[in-house]
Amino acid sequence: MKHFLLTLLFVLIGNFAIGQNNREKALELGQKAIKIMDHGKLDESIGLLEQAQKLDPERMDYPYEIAYANYKKENYPKAIEILNTITEHKAVTDFVYQLLGNAYDFSGKPELALETYQKGMLKFPNSGKFHLESGSIKYHNKEYNEAIAFWEDGIKANPNYSSNYYRLSKVFSLSEERIWTLLYGEYFMLLEPNTERTKEISKLLYENYQKSYEVLTDSTGQFHLTEKGFQIVVQDKKDLKKINKGILPFEGTFASTFALSALHFQNNINIASIYEARKNFLDFWFDKKKFNKDYPNKLLEYQKEIQKNGFFKTYTYWIVSQGNPTEYQEWRSENEKKFDDFADWFSENRIKISQKDFNSRKDYK
Repeated sequence: MKHFLLTLLFVLIGNFAIGQNNREKALELGQKAIKIMDHGKLDESIGLLEQAQKLDPERMDYPYEIAYANYKKENYPKAIEILNTITEHKAVTDFVYQLLGNAYDFSGKPELALETYQKGMLKFPNSGKFHLESGSIKYHNKEYNEAIAFWEDGIKANPNYSSNYYRLSKVFSLSEERIWTLLYGEYFMLLEPNTERTKEISKLLYENYQKSYEVLTDSTGQFHLTEKGFQIVVQDKKDLKKINKGILPFEGTFASTFALSALHFQNNINIASIYEARKNFLDFWFDKKKFNKDYPNKLLEYQKEIQKNGFFKTYTYWIVSQGNPTEYQEWRSENEKKFDDFADWFSENRIKISQKDFNSRKDYK
């Protein structure tokens, strides 16, 4: 959850005249309240916010922050009471419905939480927050397919909201469909490149590249990226055409291409070998086999763009850096200039995903 006042409200302070009025006083009180709230002084923060609300009763931010402080105090009934007074406010945002649903969930009322998230989806159809929270409730109830469905719907609602990718990458790592850990996890890192969760997923990606390969002999092995990807279900004439052309489902095509790209894995799966496999994969996918025409994918297109700009090796070392920190640091210490150039390029060329892009498992069904 986030504070409104720091991110949305206080940038307006400079627009007021120097002479103080009620709104200015309210803003100052609110700013002070947020600072002390972040230092754990919740009751004192609530007192300041209540003063601010009296000075400027039309703003939604103050009751929201009061509710948030009560939420942090685990006084969920009070948070619910306050939030229910602002759900129809003209300036209401998706954060209000998210916090309200979370308060219901933590107070032991998951059905009311799900109902609140559903209302949020209807009011804010382009927000992925409610799918995230709904999926979390389903996951905790061990309704895993329902959880995955919510998170993947969340990707389609807001493909640039990172948290749904985060949950999906973790849950698929527990399945035989590791391909989606690799894809969703990399999407997540591109959208959220500098947090503790980024380090977690970087390590997860490395581990899943390793787990995907089973050594059979000194010179042979086999990949386990997908099971469903090799099962062709005929539903219409398009599926029949694919069979006649010898085209597997997306997952099977991806897995087969990666297997061809990583013949050198054998017993030595490290960052260097992962890079070679990924590089070979892009060459097969776009240039030799042209699978991108049958199966467009925003992430793979972005990888190709990185490759064309000469940064794909640096990018790959960063993506899986936390799986083998020693190898990564040794490489980076010898390639600091390359990494700096990539960082500059990346900051100016972040991935931008639209709802029309193919990036979710559901796009290929």
